[in-house]
Amino acid sequence: MDAITYFFFNLGLLNFLLALAAFILGLILGWLLWGKFKGQIDSYINKQKGYESDINGLKSKNKDLEARLANTGDLDGLKADLDASNKAGAKLDTDLKGANQQIADLKAQLEDCKKNSAAGSSTDEELAACKRKCAELESERSGLESKIATLSAVGATAAAAPVVAAVSSSPDTDRKSTSRSFFDSALASGKMKEDAQYGLLYTSAPDEVDDLTKIKGVAGVLNGTLNEYGVYTYRQIALWTPQICEDFSERLSFKGRIERDDWIGQCKQFHQEKYGEQI
Repeated sequence: MDAITYFFFNLGLLNFLLALAAFILGLILGWLLWGKFKGQIDSYINKQKGYESDINGLKSKNKDLEARLANTGDLDGLKADLDASNKAGAKLDTDLKGANQQIADLKAQLEDCKKNSAAGSSTDEELAACKRKCAELESERSGLESKIATLSAVGATAAAAPVVAAVSSSPDTDRKSTSRSFFDSALASGKMKEDAQYGLLYTSAPDEVDDLTKIKGVAGVLNGTLNEYGVYTYRQIALWTPQICEDFSERLSFKGRIERDDWIGQCKQFHQEKYGEQI
């Protein structure tokens, strides 16, 4: 082997060793960065779960406050508890803003890491997984913000209605009166109650449950919320009065939508199509 061949052979070997060292160094750097970001993301997810737990506790507390309003009339104690609940909700909102800023900072760091990293495809996959975790965290944040809005609406409604007026069920037609009498046996057996504000409500799911998601504007989550209040059938909604519509719109945080989408008219139609009975 002459000198020139020997020189180029050594030069190629040296380049190969340098490339191999750079690749190994890139993998180590990517692994270290991934460990750092994974710990931060897990921390943020745990915070979000803590926020959700706090909001569930506040929501349960507001239900207890409503029960006190209906059964004891302890207005002074109720107002004090509502103030405390509102303050707790405000603190959660502040914490959420801080979490949003942390998420934005983390995303910026991930973008910089992706641009500057010289690691191989395995590191890119890890970075992509990290970005997906960020997206999931943002989704959880959106759900948390929605629950805070619902909680605020519940507290505002309870504070604004210290005395609940009895809702009169004055039917406009004989058909409506007959349809209302359908619930007499359920009322007598305790399977249903007549709420002064929200009308006829089941205390537990009846044997025949209607698909309320067929109503315009009602999706799976809202269907579950209506069921929680004791609304399971088209017949119940078809018998709502304008005041009940207004109260439910306020409670569900989309004022006026029930009237605009004509839930009552839709439910009369769906009931007739399903049971062959006109309300």
